Amino acid sequence: PVLDNVRIKLTSKNGVLDALETAWTRELKRTQPWMQDLEIGAQAKELAKAQVRDSQPFRSTSLSRILGKGVGVSGGVGALTAGLFDLGGQLNGSGEVDWNQARANALIGAIASGSGYLTGSGMTYLLTNSTLGLDLSRQVATSMGMSTSYSANLLGAGAGGGVAAVVFSYGLYFMGYADLESANRMAIAGVASGVAYMAATAATYSLVATFATAGTGTAISSLSGAAAASATTAALSSGAISVLATTGVGLVVVGVGAGVMWGFTAYDEGQETKRLELTADYLLKHYGALAQ
Repeated sequence: PVLDNVRIKLTSKNGVLDALETAWTRELKRTQPWMQDLEIGAQAKELAKAQVRDSQPFRSTSLSRILGKGVGVSGGVGALTAGLFDLGGQLNGSGEVDWNQARANALIGAIASGSGYLTGSGMTYLLTNSTLGLDLSRQVATSMGMSTSYSANLLGAGAGGGVAAVVFSYGLYFMGYADLESANRMAIAGVASGVAYMAATAATYSLVATFATAGTGTAISSLSGAAAASATTAALSSGAISVLATTGVGLVVVGVGAGVMWGFTAYDEGQETKRLELTADYLLKHYGALAQ
């Protein structure tokens, strides 16, 4: 529930930080009277810094920045990754390199990665800079117990990953390096990986909120509302928890994508086995007597 409305004059970043720290100190004293003053002061300072840090995308993100450096860097990484994977596949397969194919894969990788970044950043921008988007972000944040900016970035990242997978899959098809069925399957696997990323990230956030502690040593599970969300976000962005969370989510994403493709392969093998059995039955039925 909304307990109070506070108007703070934005004179400077430090002024806002001091005002937030004072507000958090007052709130912690009211809701957690068993905490010592020193602990309350440290916790209030941490929460104020996290709140200022989390609010940066709301103030500084612009469409010009989205269309600028980020797309170029993302496209470059996509081109390098796709090109190297294709070269590795060719060398492992035939032992020879088709440089035209490698260049085509690099180009498709650049376009797909840039498209994914543009989609993800654009969606995050809309979710944090429009009334409808903020309402959606807040609803997701409330249901998952996370900050509004974190939920907006999570939704944007998931959408961007799905778009990148679709663009790359059908790019290979239109360039003649994959048939339509393979492109459809790669796109499905990529979208599934995007959904898995959002689910795994949300689950990781929930685990950290349940079992981790804030910088002051206070259990995050003992906090509530914005205090819990800020402390969880801070814990996820620093130290060993950040490394473990990133590694775990990455493994889930790769595992889901590989699992979907394995499912398609198993289906093909089953269909092929069935075809061979039907063929053998047909031959025995029509030509069995002749063979005897």
